[in-house]
Amino acid sequence: MFKKINFLFLNDRDNLWLFSFVFIFSCVSLLFCTINDQFEMLDFEVYYQAAQRIVSSQELYNIKSDGHYVFHYSPNAGIFFVPLLIFPLNIAKYIFWFLLTFILYFGVNSFISTVNKVEESLLDQKKKNIIVILSLLAVLKHVHFELTLGQVNMLILIVFMLIIKLYYLNKKHLFSILLSITIFIKPFGLIFIPYLVVKKEFKMLFLFLIYFITLSMLPLLFYSLSDFFHLYLSWFKELTAELNAKQNILSDYNHTIFSVLARFTAIKYLLVNETVKLIYQLLILSIVGIGILKFIQKGYCRQACLCEMILLISIIPLIAFTNDNAFIFELPIVLYLISKSHQMNLFKKSALIFSCALVGLNIYELVGKKTMLFLSSISIYTFGTIILLYLMFDLKWKNKTTA
Repeated sequence: MFKKINFLFLNDRDNLWLFSFVFIFSCVSLLFCTINDQFEMLDFEVYYQAAQRIVSSQELYNIKSDGHYVFHYSPNAGIFFVPLLIFPLNIAKYIFWFLLTFILYFGVNSFISTVNKVEESLLDQKKKNIIVILSLLAVLKHVHFELTLGQVNMLILIVFMLIIKLYYLNKKHLFSILLSITIFIKPFGLIFIPYLVVKKEFKMLFLFLIYFITLSMLPLLFYSLSDFFHLYLSWFKELTAELNAKQNILSDYNHTIFSVLARFTAIKYLLVNETVKLIYQLLILSIVGIGILKFIQKGYCRQACLCEMILLISIIPLIAFTNDNAFIFELPIVLYLISKSHQMNLFKKSALIFSCALVGLNIYELVGKKTMLFLSSISIYTFGTIILLYLMFDLKWKNKTTA
């Protein structure tokens, strides 16, 4: 193990270039935040405070003194941060910052190797690094804000990229454990459950269920049985309130496919009440599901599972109402498409570049605050993602072979 780590850092100059890029960007971001007095990592503080309350067996939810920064994740999400309590908050922030940095490096480095192996490409490390760096540039804005907020989207993304590799390695237990852990932090991983059903991975689903139930018992390490049930009941109430607060389909800053389709078409005039809105969302969700099934069924190729799971990750921001940072989940599809750009004509290469710009270049320092807010209000991230999805469909179907 130590030889492998040493190899990644010292013995491979090309690999060191990739690490240097990620590390230098992280340090520059940290310096920028420090100089501008923006090193707050407020979301990390929420997790850290939740961990403190957990080890003291205190209430986690509906604490009015927390104000806007309330903890609305599962109890386990706080438990996962307990190890960082051995450090004071100010030190823990730096540790988490650089932990995310190293995880990002190892994650993308491992993922491009997986793509290279599955695709049976002959890319050397230098070419792989170029692909990774170009891909990171497309989501650098979102990486920056993940670091400055101390968020967990990037952490979840890297785990998703890892479980793709585990799927190919047939590591069912580790796949199931990691997927379970991500769902306790944020429920994005649920998108893989229908996929595993379609793929008839019933053993993996069974293992996932076992590990999910087992991990759900972790709060019993800190709470009594009665408090344990109260804790989960409080979480469900908090989760319901959070979901209800995010149901404004016509909000300018709702970047889901439900909102964008309604806001930019006459559909918005039909959404006259909550029942109609619910039916509309279920209808669009069904159409998305059918589209994914078509992607799975009609575009068979030997790299099918890789393409399919990348697609699942990329649609998360389109169906989960969250902030702009969720578009960091476009990193795998951008990386994959860049690695296959030699198969694209000029028009599709241009579309790829344009979509990357839409997803990641709406940066205050580049376009100014007024333009940034305008571009965000018209959901350019969503349109960029839709173009990426089109390119993914086109690429997979073009490469289809007979089973």
